[in-house]
Amino acid sequence: MDFSLISKQWKPKKTFGFWSCIGKFLLVILIFYSSLLLSFSSPPQCRESAAVDIETTNANTTYVGNLLKLESSWNALSFSSEPCPKSLKIALFVKKWPAKGNAGGLERHAQTLHRVLAQRGHQVHVFTSLPSDPEEALASDKSMHFHFTNSTDLVKFSDKLEAWSEFQNMNRRLNGFDIIHSES
Repeated sequence: MDFSLISKQWKPKKTFGFWSCIGKFLLVILIFYSSLLLSFSSPPQCRESAAVDIETTNANTTYVGNLLKLESSWNALSFSSEPCPKSLKIALFVKKWPAKGNAGGLERHAQTLHRVLAQRGHQVHVFTSLPSDPEEALASDKSMHFHFTNSTDLVKFSDKLEAWSEFQNMNRRLNGFDIIHSES
């Protein structure tokens, strides 16, 4: 076999065309200037009006008082003043109902949201543990229906069948809830 023919076969030429060089050059320039542009541009800023609303507090300051009287987003929700087209039956499960304005964010959120929903004409049923003063809860939120369990053990509230049993009874009596919400 003659190997001299194999070595003489066609081999591609290593030439760089004009357009190939220009394309590579433009790509390098584009990447370079893009990175420069990104590094020197300022990061997005928040709106000036939003920044003015933010207040700084001393880390050593502790608030003492009624959380219900604080002017903040969790104490006020804005809904349309027009009546709801349909009254919904809402079941809410929450470990603890706020008493005297001292509760965590979960309970405050549940109270604020569901109080407004009840005021808008929805039928809100709250399934929760027995507070230290049930009369206070009933008096403060007259537009809602409370179903207290005998449990005061907040850690094990979700394990109690009493709230679930009461829910099932009300669910049958009302021909079903439209919404079931858990904050626990």
